[in-house]
Amino acid sequence: PFCDCANEVLRAQFEMRPSSSIFKSHCFNVLMQHHTHTFNQFFTISDSVLGKVVAEQWCHLSHHQQMEYRQFHQYRSQHGKLLAPVQAHVLLYRLHTVVSMQFLPELVAKSIQQCSKLIQSTFKIAVYCTKLYRVELLDEREGLTMRRKIYDPTAILTQRKQIINNIIFYVLERSCYNNNNVIQSEAKQSSIYDLGWNDVGFHGSNQIPTPNIDALAYSGVILNNYYVMPVCTPSRSALMTGLHPVHTGMQHHVIFANEPWGLPLQLKLLPQYLQDLGYATRFVGKWHLGHFRANYTPIHRGFESHYGYWSGHQDYYDHTAQDSKRYWGYDMRRGMNVSWKSYGFYTTDLFTREATRIIQDHDTRRPLFLYLAHLATHSANPYKPLQAPASTLAKFNYIKDKNRRTFAGMLSKMDDSVGEIILQLAKKGMLNDSIIVFSTDNGGPAAGFNSNAASNWPLKGVKDTQWEGGVRGVAVICSTHINKPGRVATHLMHVQDWLPTLLYAVNSTFPHNLDGINVWPSITTDAPAPYHQLLLNIDNTRNISAVRKGQWKLVRGTTWNGEWDGWYGPSGRDPQYKYNVSAVYSSPAGKVLKLPADPTSILQLRRNATVTCSSSSQHRSKCTDCLFDLDSDPCELNNLYDTQPERVADLQALLDKYNKTVLPPRNKPADPRSNPEFWQYTWTNWVDYL
Repeated sequence: PFCDCANEVLRAQFEMRPSSSIFKSHCFNVLMQHHTHTFNQFFTISDSVLGKVVAEQWCHLSHHQQMEYRQFHQYRSQHGKLLAPVQAHVLLYRLHTVVSMQFLPELVAKSIQQCSKLIQSTFKIAVYCTKLYRVELLDEREGLTMRRKIYDPTAILTQRKQIINNIIFYVLERSCYNNNNVIQSEAKQSSIYDLGWNDVGFHGSNQIPTPNIDALAYSGVILNNYYVMPVCTPSRSALMTGLHPVHTGMQHHVIFANEPWGLPLQLKLLPQYLQDLGYATRFVGKWHLGHFRANYTPIHRGFESHYGYWSGHQDYYDHTAQDSKRYWGYDMRRGMNVSWKSYGFYTTDLFTREATRIIQDHDTRRPLFLYLAHLATHSANPYKPLQAPASTLAKFNYIKDKNRRTFAGMLSKMDDSVGEIILQLAKKGMLNDSIIVFSTDNGGPAAGFNSNAASNWPLKGVKDTQWEGGVRGVAVICSTHINKPGRVATHLMHVQDWLPTLLYAVNSTFPHNLDGINVWPSITTDAPAPYHQLLLNIDNTRNISAVRKGQWKLVRGTTWNGEWDGWYGPSGRDPQYKYNVSAVYSSPAGKVLKLPADPTSILQLRRNATVTCSSSSQHRSKCTDCLFDLDSDPCELNNLYDTQPERVADLQALLDKYNKTVLPPRNKPADPRSNPEFWQYTWTNWVDYL
């Protein structure tokens, strides 16, 4: 019965026929003991259909699709007629990758439902309970959703759904307890990836509502002159160490899942400092600081618990990651163990539930540091980069661009997560003694960069560039310990400053050889900025560098041959979009945070946080040696390099001074032994097992 139904569904897909009737009139019911035989029948039947379509369309296939099809048949020839469960799943993956990319409409690209029996550490696909309970046809553009029904306690009925890109931001919460006038704190940090400057409502965009994030911003201090690194691994290393990545060898690119290197073990990390102060240290989400050996992973770097993934990205539903060599494997952990139970559930929801559970179960007699590093809104795997639940996507039908609409769904789920976590803090009685920090790890990948749809408007550039759109980050801090909340701070701050700032905030000492500076007085009392110059980046491998001194910024070199050196929207200021202040007040976060009583105060804060620039296009010239006055030109429209030679010489001398302290990058090439196919199709600490 399974083979007949699967074949009929395949034919419906290839012939572009409506398939709702097929879904509603057929079901799969194959016993587990026959699943291997069933898979072989399925591939035997589908080979002829797939082969016919591929033969007709071969010249239209991308190189990626052609390689997947060849590998599909290579597996068939290598393993003969009998397939192990893992091999069968790989074949199914190859088939979906080829078919769903070009031949099938969005409506039915994921129509072959899988029932996954996840047993211990083996990625087994047991097609014995794949009855379709109910399939609802929602919209041809948005795909299908399916209600989940579990027929067996050990089996999960899943559907690989259409999803969105991802973002990165850090949220740090600290609950403080007064004991003999000494502040002890519980801290929580959450991170969101690849969030663009213009993706939050408090920066002026009306397109995608972010009421919970906005409530956090208006209740605290908006950090409008806050810098991060161009990509995520360097930013995470700076956050955890208080050191600029050029001084740890972490400045060049990111750690790919197949590479045997990581954040140096001799460095003491933020959770280890807090452990020394008696904190419970919890981590939920993305690590991306090395996992080739176990002692580089979170449990061995100061965290008492970790639920999340080790690599740089994953699929939002099946939690597999495809890396730079196109190795492919499952990546979701609880501690050092693979978390198979996570399979099929949306990553943002999983992390939100875990974070709220930690808060709910926390013993408040002990201070807590909770670091929540969300996947959203970072891109998933290349073959399906943008992912969000269809029910969430339906709220954004007014956004015509499909990718931006999906991004909006991802961001909306992230905003919901912020609201749920803040609400849980309030229910636990921790909110009023907390510090909450919201931060991105790099600028947004806009206009299709990394197959994403973020917006940095009106700032220049995207993720992995040195322009303001790549390194000027979204950040907010909120706490009852801030004496002057409800304002926009313009003092310089860098992601490396969080470690000394937070340690100072909890009355702890910190090393004086850090690059990061304590900015707590500036945050809490609007005291003068503690520094006025900042190294943004030096990557001598790519011949790029950038530095700030006061209002001036010097940029040397460019990335991607200048391909991403423009200005990318959308602006989100179209007349049809309206900002809803009432939604901020009525959001879960807005109901428990101390917002300004007068909505006009919120609107004034929003205007103060919005960057505006000249709309004239005559100044929008590209350059590789550039000098900008960011006070008058935050969008880097007017290059003053040729007219301000003294300024150029001054900043170049500062850049040369920093360059003398740069350590060589620690990057290492890919290790073929990391390939998940050797490790039960999981990403693991492979070097420990060699």
